[in-house]
Amino acid sequence: MPIPLLLAAALGCAAAEPPRVEIELTQNQPATRRDLNVLQLSRRRAGVQAPALVPKRTIGLTEAQMRVVTRLTTETVRGDGGVCLRPSVVRVELRIESTVFIARELVNKPCHSEQVLLHENEHVAIDRRFAQASIADYRRVAEESLAAAATTDPIAPGEVAGATNRMRASLSEALHRVTEKLYQDRKTAQAALDTPEEYARLAAACGPKL
Repeated sequence: MPIPLLLAAALGCAAAEPPRVEIELTQNQPATRRDLNVLQLSRRRAGVQAPALVPKRTIGLTEAQMRVVTRLTTETVRGDGGVCLRPSVVRVELRIESTVFIARELVNKPCHSEQVLLHENEHVAIDRRFAQASIADYRRVAEESLAAAATTDPIAPGEVAGATNRMRASLSEALHRVTEKLYQDRKTAQAALDTPEEYARLAAACGPKL
């Protein structure tokens, strides 16, 4: 029996099965937009408005929005002198929505457009790999957080709502740390793809530069 369950049994809350953790990953088929020009994409990438502040000329860009939704179900059982609060099911929904931008100037340059699209699809593939790999981290952290959050002593019925909110807040904070690490690891991997050598390859792939 795990240590938290032994402690719970000793203090009055009977041992319970670990909560069921469900992780659902949803990733869209990336939309491809060709309505923005080079300057607009450069501004979008840099996060600035003034053209003079744009540091790089961007002809392709991939954006990914990630949303994590957590739903926690709890149950209460009678204990000595009160009730025992237990997490029963936690569901984590991880949604990734990607959009690929190809500069409008490439509309009539099929070779350049195809090469840039292939490059941007590599960025999409990186996002997918990291999202898939993160499932194990979300599951592990959720299990650890909920194991620590279950009440080991019976509490008064009037305290259940507050204890449940604290359990949800603790779980949310723990999962947020996983999300932050996912973002940082993704950022590092994405930057590793955008090397001078890769840009030189793209520039030379179709003859004259754009």
